[in-house]
Amino acid sequence: MEQTFEELMGALKKEREIIDELVELAETETQLLINSDVQGLMQLVNTQQQAGNKLANLEKERLVLEKRLAGELSFEDENVRLTELIKAAGVSVPAGLQFLAEGMKKRYYQLGALNETNKLLIKQSLGYANKMLSVILPQRKTTYQESGAVKLANNASRLDQTV
Repeated sequence: MEQTFEELMGALKKEREIIDELVELAETETQLLINSDVQGLMQLVNTQQQAGNKLANLEKERLVLEKRLAGELSFEDENVRLTELIKAAGVSVPAGLQFLAEGMKKRYYQLGALNETNKLLIKQSLGYANKMLSVILPQRKTTYQESGAVKLANNASRLDQTV
């Protein structure tokens, strides 16, 4: 059981490193969005995706270790939370495991908040771009005449198109 806890601790440390990396990337993304750096955003998205894939693989590994621990601690349900495993193990838990788990939880919340901020910045940018497009290239409105024929309204652009 102690060996499994040590393996779990190692997996959690690796996850924490990836989460820290994702938080830094999300902070960079915020700055890139503020500065409207599209090229930087395109490069950043690839890096974020790679880090996310690594985190997903580590999460799978962590869940396998937690299931193994649940079996070693004689839990009937294999889907036990880490905090429950730590409480059940008592003294045999490696020092710092609880602290590491709590720190990761805080970083996950921080990452979620940053992602929400970035999502709002993206929506704001899209709204602005769509508004500018509607000003530059107004939509042609279709109306029906009394005879039933379709008439396209001539909505001239608000910008002078002569060169």
